[in-house]
Amino acid sequence: MTQTISFFVCFFGVALWESFRPRTAHSVSARLRWTANISLGVINLLVFGVLLPDSIFTRPEWVPSIVRNTWQAIDKVPLLAFGLAFLLLDLFDYWMHRVFHAVPVLWRLHMIHHADPEIDASTAMRHHPLEFLAGSLFRMLPAVALGVPAAIIFVYLLVAGGIVCFHHGNIGLPKSIAALAGAIFVTPDVHRIHHSVVIDEGNSNFGAVFSFWDRVFGTYVSKSPAEQERIEFGLREYSDPRYCEVLRVMGMPFSSRRPRTATSFNVQ
Repeated sequence: MTQTISFFVCFFGVALWESFRPRTAHSVSARLRWTANISLGVINLLVFGVLLPDSIFTRPEWVPSIVRNTWQAIDKVPLLAFGLAFLLLDLFDYWMHRVFHAVPVLWRLHMIHHADPEIDASTAMRHHPLEFLAGSLFRMLPAVALGVPAAIIFVYLLVAGGIVCFHHGNIGLPKSIAALAGAIFVTPDVHRIHHSVVIDEGNSNFGAVFSFWDRVFGTYVSKSPAEQERIEFGLREYSDPRYCEVLRVMGMPFSSRRPRTATSFNVQ
């Protein structure tokens, strides 16, 4: 419940920011997009609450003793334990995101998110329920298997949920702040590129909280402020506004339409 409340507080905060100072004007009906995106968000939060209870985050008894002992030793230095676990969770998130781009059947689910012809706070909610469920499991099970403390998983989900709303926002930061923050964190400037209709750009900048994973693994792409303003969002195969209707969105993964090619795991 706390995670849900936190997510919606961040969502409404960014949405309010957008309403007063939108970065770009939208060409597709906000009512159409938001109805579908928020409907998916509500469905996914219900799925998360019912099918993925908080109890799955507890350390299972089958975690090897060497792993449990390691965490017990690290836990003696709380800041070190928190920092290492938080980085580990964000690294899992980075690779989970790449998996959903690289595996065709998973890309068919994830492309729902990329098919949004605009990008704003509501885009953060535009995920197919099957992707949301699979992604939650793929993201969290390795952490649980490695015995990451449940409290740190909880905090990471709170932080990541807020940042996801923020970096999808149709908002702009002052250039100096955007450059400084983007060197460490995923900002709107960093993530906007990931939603580009250009395939190579859409297959870049996979980070959730920290942007340096993309630099480490060779998937980082940057653009000048002028280039940022010319980015086109979405998937060309699904550019028709009808694909913003909630029932069409839910059925997209099962369509005979061939989605664009997903990325590979080439690491530079």
